[in-house]
Amino acid sequence: MIVLAPVLIFSQVIIGNYQFSFDLYWKGHTNIYLDLKKDYTYTFKMMDDCSGEITTGSWKIIGNELLLTPSVIPDKVIIDPTKTGNKKNNIIEIYRNSDLKKGIRVEVYAFGKPKTYTSDFKGQICLKENYDSLNVMVGNKKYTVHESNDFTNTLLRLYIRTDNKDLVYRMLGTDRIKIINNRLSITYRSERKKKYVTEFFEKIK
Repeated sequence: MIVLAPVLIFSQVIIGNYQFSFDLYWKGHTNIYLDLKKDYTYTFKMMDDCSGEITTGSWKIIGNELLLTPSVIPDKVIIDPTKTGNKKNNIIEIYRNSDLKKGIRVEVYAFGKPKTYTSDFKGQICLKENYDSLNVMVGNKKYTVHESNDFTNTLLRLYIRTDNKDLVYRMLGTDRIKIINNRLSITYRSERKKKYVTEFFEKIK
C-alpha cells in the first residue's frame, strides 16, 4: 500500500475530461477532447470544421508521462479507379502497405449477385464481366467498397494499409503526453507562430 498510494493519488489528479485547441492556421480550428476514466480507459476525439473522429483505449502513467494505448488501430483501404482502353477485362490490383499481394479475397457484386475471387501471384484479379461494387477481406475483417456503379474497363487499385496510425498518434505525433505540475501538456509546431510551442490541456470536468 505504501508503494501504490502515490500512484493512486497522482492518478486521481489526472482523471477527468480535457480539451485542447491547436494553434494552426487559427486558434480553435482543430480541437481534441480526452476523457480519462477511473478504470484506466480513455476516449479520444478530434473535431474540426468539417469532420470528426473518435478512438478508445487504455492509459497508464510512466514517470512524468501519460501513455495512451489504443484498443484497436484500424486498417485503411484506399481505392484508385482508372479507366483503361482494355475493353475485354476489368482488373483489380491489390496492394498491402505498398506491396502487391496475392491471396486477398474479394467479393464482386454484379447486379446484386456476389462472386468471390482471390488475387493471383501478381496481386491481381482479372474479370471479364462488369461489376458495380465489391467487398475486400483482410484477415477476418471485411471492408465494403461502393465507389461507382460503372466499373466498365477499369483498372482498380486497392491499397490496404495495415500499418495505419491510430488517431492519437496522427493528431499528437506520439502516444505519450507529458505531465508538468500535474497538468497535461503537448509540444507541437504552431503554423501561425512558425515555431514549436508547449501548451496545456484545459480540464473541463
